[in-house]
Amino acid sequence: MKTNNIYRFFLIIVITWLFLSQPVLASTPPNECATTIWQKFQGKIRYPEFAYKQAIQGEVTVIFSVSDDGKIIIKDIRSTDTELGKYIRDVISTIQCPELDNAGIYDFKVIFHFKLI
Repeated sequence: MKTNNIYRFFLIIVITWLFLSQPVLASTPPNECATTIWQKFQGKIRYPEFAYKQAIQGEVTVIFSVSDDGKIIIKDIRSTDTELGKYIRDVISTIQCPELDNAGIYDFKVIFHFKLI
């Protein structure tokens, strides 16, 4: 009888701990991650000077994830112009997102449009 009470008490403590620790163990929702990443992109990516001078227009599609240490890992990049694709790859590889160290479970897709008006 005493042993059963100890087991019940232990089981209640374990279940309570699991429910209370759930928010702490949860990862950042993908919408918050995408918003944070997009803000970082907006501060770094501009219409490149070489493309402006040569009247280059195009589209670059990037699929990437964020590593545990906040670095962006490019999984796929497709571009209508190789120079624009190289420009995006170079800029994105320098962006750090340490606040998103738990976003690695998500893949993100961003399409950059470069058009002269």
